[in-house]
Amino acid sequence: MSTEIETITEEDFKKLVRAHAMRSEKMIEACRLVFVEGETRRAASIAVAVDYASLHRTIRKLQGHCPHCGQPIPAKSA
Repeated sequence: MSTEIETITEEDFKKLVRAHAMRSEKMIEACRLVFVEGETRRAASIAVAVDYASLHRTIRKLQGHCPHCGQPIPAKSA
């Protein structure tokens, strides 16, 4: 399993946050550090004072994976 996360633009990150209806400002900032700035999950969780495991699960959800088993989450059918 690769721990490398591809960085995205600030605008793409804002779209991702809106699409997932994230509310926690601290978690949004930690995810921004990972996705936009390229920080590690550990460094982002320490910098923003959020739980590492919660950050890991949130990142997996944003990537479209099950936060528990890592399998891709099926797209919702219309």
